[in-house]
Amino acid sequence: MSNHVMFLRGAILGLLLGTLTAATAAQAQTALTLGHNSPIGGPQDIAARVFIAELARTMPHGFSVDVRGGLTVGNDVDIFQATKLGALDMAICATLSFSNQVPAMGVLDLPFLFRDQTHAAHVLDGPIGDELGQSLAKEGLAYLAFGELGIRQLTNSKHTIKTPADLTGLKLRVAPSEIYGLSFKTLGADVVSMGVGEVYAGLRDGRIDGQENPLLVIQANRFDDVQKYVSLSGHFYSALAFFMNAGAFSELSADEQSAIRQAAHAAAVASREAGSASTRKAIVDMRAKGLEVTEEIDRPAFIKALAPAQPEFDRRFGADLIARIRTTP
Repeated sequence: MSNHVMFLRGAILGLLLGTLTAATAAQAQTALTLGHNSPIGGPQDIAARVFIAELARTMPHGFSVDVRGGLTVGNDVDIFQATKLGALDMAICATLSFSNQVPAMGVLDLPFLFRDQTHAAHVLDGPIGDELGQSLAKEGLAYLAFGELGIRQLTNSKHTIKTPADLTGLKLRVAPSEIYGLSFKTLGADVVSMGVGEVYAGLRDGRIDGQENPLLVIQANRFDDVQKYVSLSGHFYSALAFFMNAGAFSELSADEQSAIRQAAHAAAVASREAGSASTRKAIVDMRAKGLEVTEEIDRPAFIKALAPAQPEFDRRFGADLIARIRTTP
């Protein structure tokens, strides 16, 4: 056999082996579906991008992630159920959206619970966060991390809001949480139930006067295009939960599980940083659009006005747990 023929056979064999190796690597890659309901630029979108980048860094070629964002799967309740049933492998959802299904999570919905974002991070990254995260196990979900949707602020088309009296009779769309609804009814608002996909149109055509959301969410959904007044009320801290279908998670190797958790934590940190970084820019942008931005409200007056609801909060979640959260350094 000539050297030329041997060379050709060797080259062909090398190509075949290379093709087989590539095919094997592709087959070994674990495919994941990740759901969230954020538009591009929203906290969940930012977190999902960081999650994928971190996963690629720690375990190159180990995973492929199909992100289903916006409202392609539905709202957070739909995404929660889809992940629970295994139609999605994992999700990034606001905890308030499933606190009715996982009552323990509802404690995070309490008004003026956290002093600031740093306090919230200390609670959610510590023992209390782990305790709350484990409550997802009853729903067939594996807890990964807590991130941040943001500190919720008020917008409306009627007038400046500085005191609880300014909310009286205001038609306000509130996120779907029993605690949120109870809180704003106690403050005198006319609470309106409406899906997030309807809010922009509702604000534009006057079915609702206002809404409450983190600034980054307000901008990502263009709610500031159809509002006149913004109040930095900081009434609720809205957490994000990163979780995975427990069955899908259990099928991963220990190294894969560790990589998933590490990537989720990095994404959680990124969601918090995005919220902090966006605040001042959002205020500048909104003022440039002609909105009136009130940076300080009468916080003690709001807390005092919510006092009638405190016994119900204590009954639901326990005064001891609420105190542990409030006193966390």
